Amino acid sequence: MIKKLFILVFIFFLLSGCLSTTDLTSEKPETDSEPETTNTITVKDSLENLSLDSLLVIARKNAQSNTSGGSVLKTAVDMIEQKIIVIGSCWDYINQVYETAGFPGSKREDIFRGSKEGPLADPALIQPGDWIYFKNLPYGEISHSAIFVEWIDFDRRSALTIEYIGRDRDVPGWFREADITKVYSIFRGVE
Repeated sequence: MIKKLFILVFIFFLLSGCLSTTDLTSEKPETDSEPETTNTITVKDSLENLSLDSLLVIARKNAQSNTSGGSVLKTAVDMIEQKIIVIGSCWDYINQVYETAGFPGSKREDIFRGSKEGPLADPALIQPGDWIYFKNLPYGEISHSAIFVEWIDFDRRSALTIEYIGRDRDVPGWFREADITKVYSIFRGVE
């Protein structure tokens, strides 16, 4: 128990400097659709019990689609496997993944633009490979960005993401089970 508490506190301090420098605003789009939930990790498959190889298989499965999201995930998986380090913030890391995948700023589409204060995005809009901005609930609701891989539990808004810790840490990106209840912006590469 003490070990888990220490790890959580350590991660909190590491992530606490990963603040977004972008203030975004817009209207919430109308949609009632639910995302497809086939081929997702089940709740019983806790990320704690999955190896890096298993997580890479899950991400590669989503990278097989012939979409911009597939290209982004393929690039992110390659960067994780090669242990490529991007010094900077969470934004810097995700931006580098998108640029390496062939989606510089001019080739990104705003799927939803909100702000930390709201409105929040409809989670049904999120697709594999999307760049999401969200309030990182376990870490004091700081702003954070990540690449969405797939839903672990849509109803709980638990997702498998690819992230970087930020704060100029000398570490590569990795997978994380993230609570993305409060997503306020979604971006996607444009072919």
